[in-house]
Amino acid sequence: MNILLVCPEYPDTFWSFKHALSFIARKAGQPPLGLLTVAALLPQECSKKLVDLNIAPLADGDLRWADYVFLGGMSVQADSAREVIARCNAAGVPVVAGGPLFTARHAEFTGVAHFVLNEAEITLPQFLEDLRRGTPQACYTTAAWADLSSTPLPLWELIDQRNYATMNVQYSRGCPYDCEFCDITVLYGHRPRTKSAGQVIAELEAVYATGWRGHVFFVDDNFIGNRDKLKKEVLPAVITWMEVHGYPFSLGTEASLNLADDPDLLAMVARAGFEEVFVGIESPNPESLEECKKTPNRGRDMIASVKVLQKAGLQVQGGFIVGFDNDPPAIFDALIQFIRESGIVVAMVGLLNAPINSRLHARLKKEERLLDVFTGNNTDFSMNFSPKMDRSVLLEGYRKILATVYSPGEYYRRVTEFLRGHTPPQLHRAPVGPAQLVAVIKSMVLLGMVGKERLHYWQLFFWSLFRRPRLFSTAITLAIYGSHFRRVFEAHFGGTRLAPGAGGAAETAWARGSWRIDRRNIRYPAQARHHLRAFLSEVLEGPCDLLHPCSDLCFLPCVHHGDLVCCRHQCLDRDAVCRCQRPNAPLLLGTVGCRGVELSRHHHRDKSPPDLDPCPRVVQPGMAHDEAGLHFLLRCQLPPRCDARFLPRS
Repeated sequence: MNILLVCPEYPDTFWSFKHALSFIARKAGQPPLGLLTVAALLPQECSKKLVDLNIAPLADGDLRWADYVFLGGMSVQADSAREVIARCNAAGVPVVAGGPLFTARHAEFTGVAHFVLNEAEITLPQFLEDLRRGTPQACYTTAAWADLSSTPLPLWELIDQRNYATMNVQYSRGCPYDCEFCDITVLYGHRPRTKSAGQVIAELEAVYATGWRGHVFFVDDNFIGNRDKLKKEVLPAVITWMEVHGYPFSLGTEASLNLADDPDLLAMVARAGFEEVFVGIESPNPESLEECKKTPNRGRDMIASVKVLQKAGLQVQGGFIVGFDNDPPAIFDALIQFIRESGIVVAMVGLLNAPINSRLHARLKKEERLLDVFTGNNTDFSMNFSPKMDRSVLLEGYRKILATVYSPGEYYRRVTEFLRGHTPPQLHRAPVGPAQLVAVIKSMVLLGMVGKERLHYWQLFFWSLFRRPRLFSTAITLAIYGSHFRRVFEAHFGGTRLAPGAGGAAETAWARGSWRIDRRNIRYPAQARHHLRAFLSEVLEGPCDLLHPCSDLCFLPCVHHGDLVCCRHQCLDRDAVCRCQRPNAPLLLGTVGCRGVELSRHHHRDKSPPDLDPCPRVVQPGMAHDEAGLHFLLRCQLPPRCDARFLPRS
């Protein structure tokens, strides 16, 4: 049996590092560890091939070769996953889907032959046994948690490590805390389950055997979830192994902020070769921390805790969120000041979203505040619920945070201040080869000559070269990171705007820059549909079912007050009713396909007026359409050879 494992493509996000990867001639940040582990769970007699769409496209020949396509991914990969499913359906290849995306959202997907959900160590053997008997079921799920002692080593031979910036391993699953906005405990439980020290060493040995001598990231939800085992068994074994092998890797992980409370554990983490740690700070506002039940951060001086971690030689990467119900108007300035004082260079600031099945999602559903758009990316200016703070104020404040902390002056100041006090153990000596030299040269050209940060770049370049030469490579790396972060966020700053004074809910949504249709964000028709669905849900400020099986997008402008109303059915002989309970204006139909976005004006069959212009007219950038109180301006940067059309009334 031929099994093709497919990893969907990640969009351009904060953590994709796509703009940074080009400097070091890499195509993706990390390999798909979940699929590599699933491959190891498959019978040895199966022929296996892995296609990572972040590395190379899915070829027709791959689909002809495959008997089954195994598809897995995260929520942020949903659009690409839909494209893969569509191609497999067209090729007649059955799809087996699993992983976090499908475990949480499998009801949203059609065209999947078999869902193998939850943890594969439990449900995959059940599917394989039924498949052997010729009686495979449509869906496999379980409420049990897997024993990680049964988890095999990933099949690293299925990938080319040279395409990736870092390798990854997993020691534990689950988290002892229960933050309201997090779905980790739903997916993996409250009690951290761990692998043995021997398994961890075997995973490091397997990566070492591939010839990799770079960064390795522990992808645990909370690396210190089981402190006793970590201190008594795992870290001593890792330290010994790293010392024997001459520290071939630099290590990174995710942990809660209370790592700073245990000096012995912190010292062992540093001695094991860990150089960076991602910490969820979330908010400097105590009421917001209480609201989301961020237990490790409550009642402490978080800046002091960050400084403790930094003093131990760790580069702290911080996660921050705005949009909590208890966020005051001053939260934006407070968060900017926190990032400045803490010296956190890599600060991921996102808008609060409610992952499906999280406690936050359940609460907002009960409060009838949910919207129907969840991208899985909390830095794309989307929210899947109605916040208590005025949405325009929230988005403007969020924009202010990003424009400030990632402005060249502010960002490079943080880098310099961080490096000034940074004293890493530097146990791992990163190899300096052609790729590293090319990265420096590219940064000199793209950041030092072309980029708007060029003055700050050269100041950092020469300061680090002469004042902190051992940290010169770190300085250049952080400079490259800054360029990536700015490009990701600036993609959301620009874009479509309504003409001043147009009025209405649509103007509000566009004027605050919350949605932009940009050809860099539309690599598949499904992504274009997602952007339009997200924009209209934002306009409606409520749930909206915009897409029909025919891929048509249907919405209505109300003739009485200009609100957009979703048409929840495909038939044109039924009326949709606005909340004003009065008849609506003509129906707008939008179709998204390989040619892009086409908007056309139609009417209900029994109400079609004679003044409908049958000749389409291309919408030019800046053209506004004023109809029944709705001012609609379409200024889309669509992919090449795509057009946008509407049929205006005479």
